Amino acid sequence: MRRGYDVIGDAYKGRPHDVLAWVDRAVAGLLPGAPVLDLGCGDGVPVARHLVGRGLAVTGVDLSEAQVQRARRAVPGASFVVADMTALDLPNASVAAVVALYSVLHVPPDEQPGLLADIARWLRPGGRLLLVVGETAWTGVDDFFGVPMFFGDAGAAAAADALAAAGLRLAWRHREPEGNGAHVVLLAERPA
Repeated sequence: MRRGYDVIGDAYKGRPHDVLAWVDRAVAGLLPGAPVLDLGCGDGVPVARHLVGRGLAVTGVDLSEAQVQRARRAVPGASFVVADMTALDLPNASVAAVVALYSVLHVPPDEQPGLLADIARWLRPGGRLLLVVGETAWTGVDDFFGVPMFFGDAGAAAAADALAAAGLRLAWRHREPEGNGAHVVLLAERPA
């Protein structure tokens, strides 16, 4: 994964969907300075840039050093960390929201429930997680901008089950058609 995103570099500019409308739903009502975590932040555009523009304290996390370097240049008002999201160790109740757009589907399916449980622990009471996963389960290597890339999507039903097991309540679900399939946008909340 790290090498893949390092190699594709500027060729990858995120998804064509209006993801910022989804992000706005996730951070609605947050006060300026509220800490938000962008997991799989890539080059920081458009999500981290948008969140900083809303006055939020953004920390972006990505496995790719090259993408994080781009993010630091593109969004100087945010903090960025090169790390594997499954190895992060953050304090309990330390973030108001977590955005994970199309990033968790790169995590092996057997590791996803543990990651979602960690995210639930990091969220403050009332905090929200915005997550995009595939509609159906699929694991394998596929060509992604000319680079072989691992995808380990457990599917939307398994993600919803893992969110519930982690103590999060599903607040909103949206199906986004793409090609012959679809992705599913899930917004979950930690009970207040």
